[in-house]
Amino acid sequence: MNLYNLKNLISNIGHNSSNLKLGCHNLVVFLSIPVALLICVISPIINVQFYKIRRDRIGHFVADSAILLALKSLHGKKYLYLPWFDGEASNTYFNDKVNRVLNVNKVTMFVSKAYNLLSFGDKHNSFNNYGSRDTDCILYKTKNIKSSYFRFNLNENRLGFEYLGRNGFNQGDKFVCLMVRDSAYLDSMQSNNDWKYHNYRDSSIHTYKLMAEELARRGYFVIRMGKVVKEKFESKSKKIIDYAFSNDRSDFLDIWLMSNCFFCVTTATGLDKVCSASRVPQVFVNSLPLCSMTSFDHCIWASKKLFWKSTGNLLTMNETLDKNYFNSQDYFRDFIDIVDLNDAEIKDIVMEMEEKLTGKWRESSVDQVMQMKFWKIFKQHKNYKKYNNCIHPNAQYATSFLRNNPHWLV
Repeated sequence: MNLYNLKNLISNIGHNSSNLKLGCHNLVVFLSIPVALLICVISPIINVQFYKIRRDRIGHFVADSAILLALKSLHGKKYLYLPWFDGEASNTYFNDKVNRVLNVNKVTMFVSKAYNLLSFGDKHNSFNNYGSRDTDCILYKTKNIKSSYFRFNLNENRLGFEYLGRNGFNQGDKFVCLMVRDSAYLDSMQSNNDWKYHNYRDSSIHTYKLMAEELARRGYFVIRMGKVVKEKFESKSKKIIDYAFSNDRSDFLDIWLMSNCFFCVTTATGLDKVCSASRVPQVFVNSLPLCSMTSFDHCIWASKKLFWKSTGNLLTMNETLDKNYFNSQDYFRDFIDIVDLNDAEIKDIVMEMEEKLTGKWRESSVDQVMQMKFWKIFKQHKNYKKYNNCIHPNAQYATSFLRNNPHWLV
């Protein structure tokens, strides 16, 4: 038993008398210790794995839940997984679905924390070590197992198709979801956090218009997603729908649409994890940092361009990997300019995915060599193992970017 932790817990119960909620929480954790000890006794017979699901941000919520569902399908009765929620639900519909499918019990949180208190955390995974990243390709390994998916019932599918029908869809039509991050959602959250450090991830929705209209010309509907966004996405094409500003927007449709699209175009932001959970291909554009590439998903990835302020030169791939920053100020400190991909670049990258999925894509031997060189550099970099541990067979860096920037791979 970790006596230091135990003493701190007991102390907190007394010293936080002014905070009744925290005091009660700590008390229940303390009272859960006998249950934690009992589980430890039976652990040679039943391999218990506690699993935290972070639900205050939709990306973490979906990723944590989807990975756990896949693990349960993959391991069967080998492990007894006991999930618990951390934080308030960012999507009420998904919260209800996870509760039903994974049988989440609030008591488990207290028992799990009691395990951690007793320092059994190393033996019994109390807190979910995936960090919302499918670094072992669990979703890919279970792609053919039905029980590894969050499925929709007949009524839910009826509601989803009714929405599509109201917007001009006919049977057989395909749609692409478009998810472009701006600062509006985080700014809308009632929090003391200053979210400006995330601004390096923002993009202008208007630079995606050329791409969306090309998809519409090829017969696809394009649905612009988002719960809270800054600007409208306007187009004369009836196939381009600004769902984010629609009265139809709901927590249910957020999940259903992302689960049922042909593929998704995203800037690597929260809701796209629904596509990962549903094994839907994704195009990541203007995504930083490069080390956080979702190598474990069926995807095409293209980062924003980084330039040295002093010379105006584009950072090489290795330099981009070195500058593995998750804060806007770090790029500013190192005198690096962040430049978004332009309209034409975005269009070319997205059409690459469309043509690959429809069998129209043609790749040269030079393209294949560049792709192999990309992965060689990526896997040899010191930051690779920190964020990645496997590569999906359909994960690629954007060929059009490599073609237009051959010196980037130096």
